[in-house]
Amino acid sequence: MLIEDTRQLEEFRNRHRGVLQIGFDTEFVRERTYYPRLEIFQIIAEGEIAVIDCQVVENLAPLWEFLADPAAEKIVHSGSQDMELILQESGCLPKPIFDTQIAASLLGFGSQCGYGRLVYELLGKKVPKGETFSDWSRRPLHADQVRYAHADVEHLPELRKALGKRLSGAGREHWVHEECSHLSEPETFHRHPPELCYLKIKGRSGLDPESLSVLRSLAEWREREAQSRNQPPGRVVGDHVLLSIAKSAPRSMDELRRQRGLHANEISRCGTEILRAAREGLERAKSDPVERSSSSKPRSEEEDDGLFRLLGAVLQIQAEEARVAPAMIATSQELRDLVIGFRTGNLNGLPLLAGWRGELAGFKLLAVLEGKLSLRVDPRKGTLLLEDVHE
Repeated sequence: MLIEDTRQLEEFRNRHRGVLQIGFDTEFVRERTYYPRLEIFQIIAEGEIAVIDCQVVENLAPLWEFLADPAAEKIVHSGSQDMELILQESGCLPKPIFDTQIAASLLGFGSQCGYGRLVYELLGKKVPKGETFSDWSRRPLHADQVRYAHADVEHLPELRKALGKRLSGAGREHWVHEECSHLSEPETFHRHPPELCYLKIKGRSGLDPESLSVLRSLAEWREREAQSRNQPPGRVVGDHVLLSIAKSAPRSMDELRRQRGLHANEISRCGTEILRAAREGLERAKSDPVERSSSSKPRSEEEDDGLFRLLGAVLQIQAEEARVAPAMIATSQELRDLVIGFRTGNLNGLPLLAGWRGELAGFKLLAVLEGKLSLRVDPRKGTLLLEDVHE
């Protein structure tokens, strides 16, 4: 069913009020804009599938109202971007959420199991792939696009049922609920404030304090400029160009024109603002220097590398035993945060020591740091083993 006006949307909502499960997916474009643009919203309730054309439906309030029912479980697959878009468009987030990709990752299917693969492995059905890279902003919608959108939600209720059985058998239902609950928290989708956007730029760790301060001001200017133009920040000025400007800190238009990769049109349009940001960064380097967090400081002690490798090996053991991808349990940065927290005596608020992560691996990693667990090789099997340290 293709919905192209608010009346049809209201009728769909009214037919399915009070349902216990709703599956949904979205199609959007964000390659050319700062803010993603919602194009299609697919939804399934009680077996009926609706494909909502968000370009032509003037009022989506009935949809947001339908999704807001806290008694209905909402089923998604890899729903983080979908939820971010709903928050942008409606100002609120639906809950509770069951993400089939998250559930699959906690059952041994890998950390990024695709919808088509999961449908095939669990249900033995094939999902069409023809419109994966379709331009959803073009109108009219092609029949193949509508069929693809339809198939993207068709199997969500069946997947939920199949995964639910496996989760129950493995005793991991609370793991999934814990992970999926973050998708209903607005804090999960908060963007970096403009003044902190320099933290997203790779390569900043090699800058001296003065250049880092210039980068902070440049990145703040670029973010605000991208928002006002509704363009991706990288299309305003690329990261590599921003780093180059931060290092040279140009003071005149002539110096700015010598920057490689900065187009003449951009200099004409924003050269004055770029120079102002660079100048501000130099001034702030003295009055308000960038504080390097302990986790971002270059390591000078060689033993740290060995320690992180040791913790990585312990993490791998726990992940393999549980058949969970190591990346689902902890990132490299979270391992470093654990070490830093242990050394400073501040372990509060570390995700690795909370919930199922703590149960599965976090507390064992901490025990290794405390010298209570050691790692050795089983000479018969040639595998790594964790064992208690007896004093």
